[in-house]
Amino acid sequence: MDTFYTTTITDLPAGLVDAGGGMIMGTAPQVDDDNVANPSDTYTVTITRTNSYGSTSGTLDIIVAN
Repeated sequence: MDTFYTTTITDLPAGLVDAGGGMIMGTAPQVDDDNVANPSDTYTVTITRTNSYGSTSGTLDIIVAN
């Protein structure tokens, strides 16, 4: 038998939100400087899944190219 669970996403950069259901929605932030000096920005977000037995967390890197 399956158990009910919730998924939360935290530490998102400005412009992105936890849209529920394990989805992220929005517009990624702009990468500053030129693409040679700063080719990309990396944001590490935390994903947590919780059910009646406890919770577990992992991280996801979102890489925004310049």
